[in-house]
Amino acid sequence: MKTIFDFQVGKDISNWYLVEDRVMGGESDGKFFLTEEEHAQLEGMVSLDNNGGFVSVKFDMPKMEIEEHPFVSIRLKGDGKEYQFRIKNRYQYFYSSITEFSTNSKWQEIKIP
Repeated sequence: MKTIFDFQVGKDISNWYLVEDRVMGGESDGKFFLTEEEHAQLEGMVSLDNNGGFVSVKFDMPKMEIEEHPFVSIRLKGDGKEYQFRIKNRYQYFYSSITEFSTNSKWQEIKIP
């Protein structure tokens, strides 16, 4: 298994970007930060006003070989809502591979082929 990113207190998260529907006139509001427990936390208020409806984070990761890795594994603690994991091979492409998953209030490992 290859670790893409491990959140730790003091770790540089400057390559992680908060993206809200405000980029298209929405009114959702979010925060992305590191906790003292060495976890990343995404929180926010999603508003459907002005055709909005999302808060997300984006990570520009370095290019890497993935042929030997059949899936991406994410360890997370959710809130019972549905989320999406999106990945694409070039930042300038508009399309991406999208996988939806459910969360609960416990720690989970989500495996995405």
